Amino acid sequence: MIRLLISAKSEQRLRAASQFVLAYPPGSELTLIGPSRDAIDDFARTNSGPATFGWHRFTLPQLAKRLAAAELASRGLARATAVGAEAVAARAAFLLQKEKRLPYFAPVAESPGFARALASTLQELRMARITPAELHTDIMKVREYPALEDLSWLLERFEEQCRTSGIADWPAVLEAAQ
Repeated sequence: MIRLLISAKSEQRLRAASQFVLAYPPGSELTLIGPSRDAIDDFARTNSGPATFGWHRFTLPQLAKRLAAAELASRGLARATAVGAEAVAARAAFLLQKEKRLPYFAPVAESPGFARALASTLQELRMARITPAELHTDIMKVREYPALEDLSWLLERFEEQCRTSGIADWPAVLEAAQ
């Protein structure tokens, strides 16, 4: 059964959630999702009744990782950490810099923090399902925003590096979890 409660008052949301879980007999299998592991554990302790056997507690990212695990394994992919994605972004920038294909970002491509900022930007592009071709197609945009051409090459190289390395970044994990 799906029920949706919209309320700005946390007290009202928690009361409704408590009524929902207590409506099930002890030992029922339930999946509880909360904003943090501590928050969902506190909720479970407070509303446990006689037993919590069968209660599965997750944050949304933890649930996504769990749901994606089998799909990623079937594709031969390993989930990348944020540092792993940053390393792949750094390698993509290094290779393109070496090929002299980063005219816009060349002055900052070797700066501390560039790889982290680049990884974050590439993740946002991938979350929005923007492809390298979409960044590169509109010549007027490229003329007005010269960074788009460099970004298209960086995104293309990042995705290529992920494929050849068997790595799934966060957007790929979310896609596999669907």
